[in-house]
Amino acid sequence: MVRALNPFGIALESLRDGLRNGVHARGDPLIVVDLSRKLKLSPTPVREALSRLAGEGLIIDRRGRGYFAPRQDIHELVDLYQLHLTYVECAFRLRRDDTAANRASNIWGKTALKAMLASTKDRDAALRDYVESFYAEIVAGAGNEVLASAHRVLADRLAFARRAEARVIPDLKTELERLAELLDQSTIDDLETEIRAYHARRLKIASRIVGTLR
Repeated sequence: MVRALNPFGIALESLRDGLRNGVHARGDPLIVVDLSRKLKLSPTPVREALSRLAGEGLIIDRRGRGYFAPRQDIHELVDLYQLHLTYVECAFRLRRDDTAANRASNIWGKTALKAMLASTKDRDAALRDYVESFYAEIVAGAGNEVLASAHRVLADRLAFARRAEARVIPDLKTELERLAELLDQSTIDDLETEIRAYHARRLKIASRIVGTLR
């Protein structure tokens, strides 16, 4: 009954999850009829979901040719990492303007990282999910819903690359533990400095991360 009541939501969630986890090969066409059959839905909600995802920049809408999974190249990935840092820095600035929010929450500290890794065998996905939750908490603390909404869309666009980071960064878990410790114990200034280093590292190895996506 729930499935019949919200076919658009089911299609949107299923397609978004597939894109985040690399189910669709880079550049492959996303054919409405095939996807409808796979999801056991009519073409209309699938087409509407694809249109929404194209509007968010998660897929490519080639007018007259259909929808395609994105081919993320090094330049796009660099732009996404740079934009992400801009969003986080904006959140920190807004925190400083509001003394009531001038402290990072410890909800996503080291204990949360351990719990997420213990709850699944998919280590790469767990590390990615922790990173998303960690930064979402920081951005949410700024109290700006427009910024938070834009950050959620950007997180989806970075999701597949973030999952691939574990194949390129051998000490990724240690790096995230360091961020978690700072979130638990340190000032916003210390945390912001470490976050800039986190992004600088990814900008430096963006070509290697892209290489794992092909």
